[in-house]
Amino acid sequence: GAGAMVSRTPALVAAVLGPILVAALLTTMHGVVTGSNAALVLVLLVVAVAATGHRSAGVVAALVGAASFDFFLTQPYFQFATFAKDDVVTAVLLTVIGLGVTELALWG
Repeated sequence: GAGAMVSRTPALVAAVLGPILVAALLTTMHGVVTGSNAALVLVLLVVAVAATGHRSAGVVAALVGAASFDFFLTQPYFQFATFAKDDVVTAVLLTVIGLGVTELALWG
């Protein structure tokens, strides 16, 4: 009903804006934070959104998190083009983990 949509809206906003803002912030730390560590920060954000129990928000957070990782944190920067095998694997794992955590949160 309408009540469910209202409670879902903040989770969806966080799912879209959270990964983008965090990844953009992490670009300022390229020399300090490695790509895999940045991905762990994004996983934490995706887990937080997934913990809301809204499947759509968790799925969106996982997909936006992986896209943000690719765009902001892999070379060439600020493009949706990842050439390094490790970066591709990290983006895929970020998505899979986010989707898995979303499902686990719904079961719990």
